[in-house]
Amino acid sequence: MEQQMGESPSELTGFNPRTGADYVQPVTYWLAFDYTGQGIHDANWQPTFGGDAYLTNGSLGCINTPPDIMAQVYAYAYNGMPVLVFQ
Repeated sequence: MEQQMGESPSELTGFNPRTGADYVQPVTYWLAFDYTGQGIHDANWQPTFGGDAYLTNGSLGCINTPPDIMAQVYAYAYNGMPVLVFQ
């Protein structure tokens, strides 16, 4: 298996165009899947996941994942692993 490409713990930083404010959000697990800052991370601030949750509590492009599931994803991920994102 190849070396894992991620950070644990990590801080997500950026600008939220919806609120007009910069943000710093600590996460336990972060895995980038491109070079623009998009990735998969735990999101303990989300009240629900899946279904229509993205309509009111969506992300700025990352894949928000329940913390207990993200621990499993992080453990199995490796550098170069294909990631398919459906919209």
